[in-house]
Amino acid sequence: MKNSTHAGLTGPRFLLAIVVAVCAWGFAVEPGWSAAGKAPLETAAVMAPLDIPRQISMEKFEQLLDEAKQTGVNTVSVDVWWGKVEKNGDQQFDWSYYDAVFQKIRDRQLKIVPILSFHQCGGGPGDDCDIPPPPWLYAHFATVGLTANDLKYESETGRLQDDAIPPWATAVPAVLDQFREFMQAFAAHYAAHVGDFVELNISLGPTGELRYPSYNKADGWNYPDRGFFQAYSTLAQTQFRNWALARFVGLSGVAQRWETPLAHPAEIRVPGGHLPPKTGKRAETFVNDRDYADKPYGRDFVDWYNESLVEHGRRVLVAADGAFGGTFKAIPLGMKIPGVHWQMKACAPHPRIAEITAGLVQTTLDLDARADAYGYQRILDMIADIKNQTGRDVILHFTAAEMDNDPACGDGNSMAEALVFWISQAAQDRNIHHKSENALACVAKPGDDRNWESIRNVFSNAPYQGFTLLRLVDHGCPGDPAGNPWGIDRANFTSFIKDYGAGGSATGLIVHLAEWQSCPEDQGCRYNLHGWNGLNGDFPLRYEGKFGDRHWWVGTVPNAPAQFSFTFNNTFNWESGAGQFDRSYQRATHGNEIFLIGRGDTKIRTQRP
Repeated sequence: MKNSTHAGLTGPRFLLAIVVAVCAWGFAVEPGWSAAGKAPLETAAVMAPLDIPRQISMEKFEQLLDEAKQTGVNTVSVDVWWGKVEKNGDQQFDWSYYDAVFQKIRDRQLKIVPILSFHQCGGGPGDDCDIPPPPWLYAHFATVGLTANDLKYESETGRLQDDAIPPWATAVPAVLDQFREFMQAFAAHYAAHVGDFVELNISLGPTGELRYPSYNKADGWNYPDRGFFQAYSTLAQTQFRNWALARFVGLSGVAQRWETPLAHPAEIRVPGGHLPPKTGKRAETFVNDRDYADKPYGRDFVDWYNESLVEHGRRVLVAADGAFGGTFKAIPLGMKIPGVHWQMKACAPHPRIAEITAGLVQTTLDLDARADAYGYQRILDMIADIKNQTGRDVILHFTAAEMDNDPACGDGNSMAEALVFWISQAAQDRNIHHKSENALACVAKPGDDRNWESIRNVFSNAPYQGFTLLRLVDHGCPGDPAGNPWGIDRANFTSFIKDYGAGGSATGLIVHLAEWQSCPEDQGCRYNLHGWNGLNGDFPLRYEGKFGDRHWWVGTVPNAPAQFSFTFNNTFNWESGAGQFDRSYQRATHGNEIFLIGRGDTKIRTQRP
């Protein structure tokens, strides 16, 4: 069964983004999507502090949770640090910190999105923490031939970076097993609380995002520089060499493909790989001469670099699906890609180069074309493949909802606003469930709410289905007399939730329906909840996925009353004859999330059958 949507995007500010895009790239965005038909937000979330003992006290965290609940927030995302839980040795898990944090959230009847954080805490924008991956890892794999440096990135500058385990290492089964074991341990420890979780977000790289650590200040990067390629470790170069030999059928095939004489496989190198480290940017000539886009060697290298990252994401997500089985199987997985929005315009010295060094796009694609997902095709197709392969929903999170495009050439040549819409289009084309968040803390500035206007523009004109505010802390905003990002954004967030309908855990009702007949969403078909006796009108559902032997749809009834009557219809007809499948909802009995079997029975379930 194929369920996908294909529609364009419209809106007052996005029309400006279209004009900028047309001027910069020579293409336009298909109009036609109507904000009037947009379903309410599923989740209005906040990110918990990265490390509560270091950043704020547990008592202050509880106070902030109370404030978030009053604001209308219904979900809290929490980084579950691998380097905190399994710090002391293989299979030595300490969940006590998360037991306490989750209980504080649970006490307020808020839902939880745990982020299984396999990356280091520290080094990201605004980070105030220092939690590296488990230190024992770097000697643990000697028996399978891996050194400590094989578990780190080597930048073109020569710097070793331990932001996360690199893609070439997770291709080794013993390394991937450590990811799987950590997720299995989480599932076993929290099996009794499975109902607390609305998503299981999986960290796939630095700062939890599927990317390379190409833009680290510690590596000498400053905004808006192009970023540095990260494929210079011995393990990475070996895998590039093996990939090229296999792809082009031996050394002579590689030489013919790249139009260069090759006497030995060792001459197959990443850009500037023959240069010693500490010689500056080893890929500088490769970039300045546009080899990355204009030569077969350069396009092939970028293709491999992107493929390595994407296949790493695939491996870890498949492992997550297996680790979170049983009662966890009904919970969607989640992942995030970053908003690398600078050096995008046609007037930039090397358009899209920052995304290329981060591993996000391929130069073998048309970076201007929606058909190629503006270069993000392989990532988006991987997510759709995982969803179809596992029968489990995968939620894509994307950042930068608060950002504008740069008004002219110069500065960072940023097209952040356009990129937010492009990713939504690509996800929508593949029926990928997607949500958004701000990229940097302190959304509003004192006396200036324009960034919140950007967020509202996104959610008025693109089908993002949830928003997460970064971050629930009580300090850290320059220019705010209280130094409090939550204080400066709280009023805006309250208004946003009210207008866009997440409604908070007390009034937002999540409804799951097992369909009674095939209803292809890509052909315009839709299921709806129809309410009366306290709830008036129809509330659209979207296709959720196949769980067990049933296809499920899901939607949100914002500001649901404490009790009402309802049934369902789809584009073809009503659920059945008058009164046959009428149901009566009562919040006191059924809570804020319910599961129904269409044309099966009238039972209102609180767990997926």
